[in-house]
Amino acid sequence: MNLIDALAIPHSALVDQRITKKLYYENISMNISQKKLFKEELESLQFLYNIAPSTMNIPHFINEEYHYDNIAVIVATLKSRKYATALAEVIHKVPYPVVLIMNSEDHTLLSLSPKRINRADNTKRTIESSISTDWIDTQNPSEFETLFLESLSLSSMSHENLYKLYEAIIKRITALQSSKYISVFTIPLDAIAQRLGLDQIAFLQSRMSECRNRLKKADQFNEKMQINIEIKEIEKQIDLAKQGLLWKN
Repeated sequence: MNLIDALAIPHSALVDQRITKKLYYENISMNISQKKLFKEELESLQFLYNIAPSTMNIPHFINEEYHYDNIAVIVATLKSRKYATALAEVIHKVPYPVVLIMNSEDHTLLSLSPKRINRADNTKRTIESSISTDWIDTQNPSEFETLFLESLSLSSMSHENLYKLYEAIIKRITALQSSKYISVFTIPLDAIAQRLGLDQIAFLQSRMSECRNRLKKADQFNEKMQINIEIKEIEKQIDLAKQGLLWKN
């Protein structure tokens, strides 16, 4: 099952329109390296679906902070998987919420970036965060990736408004990310708290890598002992953070 099939978006929302690179060059701020990546690593870009009140009968959500009057489903085909994160950052710069599907050969990933209204200029948007799956082998998904794909049908998500729908997809990505640590796929009630826990684990794992690099270079016995103590402490903190992911479900 691929991501498009998994989302099961009604035909009424179909757009299927090619997005030219020129359109991005002329309307989206990019630095030199981003333009180079966009030119050399992006095979194609397709505006596939437009989820809106008129196409899916889901109310918009507009207040002082958020403006969700449509959600664009965009499919990007990449020449390689190497620069997916950098390309996603550029593609998400459009001033509306995007459900971004990135494909490279037989691998796929899903990327979302919630946005709020820029307080200095309400015609612009500020990206709050970015969240994506790892690359999924569409020919051989793992057990939890299969459960994730099976959970993605839009008909199973909140249709209260477009903001809630976007949040529901984020919760499912968060559940997949968490499953790597807690060995269960459970959609969290509070995705923000769950993502904070995931961020903490990533930070601790980075510290662990730094300690292990220092250990390799250490010459003195006392220094090695101290680093090993630090590693043991970080391991305990990681275990506690993983347990916290279960508590937050």
